[in-house]
Amino acid sequence: MIVLTGFMGAGKSTIGAELASALGVAFFDSDQTIAERQGTSIGEIFSQQGEEGFRKIEAAVVRELLDDADGVLALGGGAVTTPQVRAALSGHVVVFLEVDAATARARISKSSAVRPLGDGDLTSLLEERLPVYREVATLRVRDGEISDIVKRLAAVLRDLRAVRVEVPGRPYPVVIGDGTIQHLDMFAGVLGAEKALVISHPSLGRYSAQVRAALSEHRTELLEVPEGETSKSLDVAAGLLEEMAAKSLHRNDLVVTVGGGVVSDLGGYVASIYNRGIRVLHVPTTLLGQVDAAIGGKTGVNLSRGKNLVGTFHQPQAVVCDVGVLESLPAEEFVSGLAEVIKYGLIADPAILDLLASQHDAITQRAPGVSIEIVEASVRVKAEIVAADERESGRRASLNYGHTFGHAFETVTRYSMRHGDAVSLGMMAAAHASRELGWIDDSFVDLHRRTLQDAGLPVRAEFKIDDLEPAWRLDKKYSGGVRFVLLRGPAEPQAGVLLERDLLQRVLERLAR
Repeated sequence: MIVLTGFMGAGKSTIGAELASALGVAFFDSDQTIAERQGTSIGEIFSQQGEEGFRKIEAAVVRELLDDADGVLALGGGAVTTPQVRAALSGHVVVFLEVDAATARARISKSSAVRPLGDGDLTSLLEERLPVYREVATLRVRDGEISDIVKRLAAVLRDLRAVRVEVPGRPYPVVIGDGTIQHLDMFAGVLGAEKALVISHPSLGRYSAQVRAALSEHRTELLEVPEGETSKSLDVAAGLLEEMAAKSLHRNDLVVTVGGGVVSDLGGYVASIYNRGIRVLHVPTTLLGQVDAAIGGKTGVNLSRGKNLVGTFHQPQAVVCDVGVLESLPAEEFVSGLAEVIKYGLIADPAILDLLASQHDAITQRAPGVSIEIVEASVRVKAEIVAADERESGRRASLNYGHTFGHAFETVTRYSMRHGDAVSLGMMAAAHASRELGWIDDSFVDLHRRTLQDAGLPVRAEFKIDDLEPAWRLDKKYSGGVRFVLLRGPAEPQAGVLLERDLLQRVLERLAR
């Protein structure tokens, strides 16, 4: 369902009817449906049952329409203030029609429709509702000529296959679709910004140009950093901060990262400390970025002795994943990202492993439909975990499955190894450790090996424990010894496991076979 929401006077019913006609689908109006079923006007329902009574009726009608109907649905201006309605909107395309209080007041005064809350302080009411409108929005459209709005929305919605995953806690949307970059200005995250600073790599000029074109109503600047882990340094971060000051970025402005995990980690870090924190919008262009690095608010840079030793937690304003860009991603980079997808299947949702096996060819060909499916499934796992443990004091540690080994592998190879390859080897090492402890059997170790190999990821390598121990001593999870995430079974992660040196030696021997 395409759902239109916004303040009274935003034109939801008028635009909704014309949009449905343009798309050739049915149109529904929640207020009209309520009035027809109750046999009286919205104003009378308010008068007889009060706002609380009306909202209960409204929530039931909206949920029914979302479950049973398809097309375009215009909501009443206050519908999204009800938690049950907001929950029901998950998985639907929600368009926020933005209008200011003065325009809304002028339109209401000219309308014959009775607005139960239209006689109050509209400015205060709008300010109260704005955060909720923005929270549920997949797309937003500024006020303008109705014909122009309908034409633009119809063009976008015909081409755009998008799903929206809400990251709870400090809520923000992750929008996943094919063609989302071209319509970036319609997504949540850019509201109220005067300037947008785009941080990217030189090789991604095609996509950074598309981002800047989509944000043309803002003053945009582009800063490019070198590719690779060497960009995740305090020196590069300091240079970006100086440029941000030189370009007079203010606290209400926006950093937009366009790239993989290096760019989102680095851009998120400088956004988190500049002016004590400004907004950041991530546009990940790698599978690794879309399923992992851009989500969860972790930011950071490396030191010579280890990875991500300097960093912050800074939640993005939004994450916009365009799976279309994955079609041009080098094969080895795409495969690298599959390691994180497999991790989610092992630690939380075995259905992801079934999806990878059953859709192997489509995934290899990067068909947009299945790419959306694997990104969405991965994001839902990560969103649920990070919302429950934003600062990694408990359950979030399970996301480090394979990473304590993997980060050490990256460090000793001086980051010449791709992150996904290191995580793949790290998960195999963790599986061997779990087997050594008797927590899993050989068949589950074989499932690791088979799934990773089928994806094109490595499962064997030789490392010396004496080389790895210095990196482990600097690991952020070190507490009286290095702590690992292991598995007690499918989707049963166990964090904080302290392993003896002789067991680690046996694990490395198994990994080399």
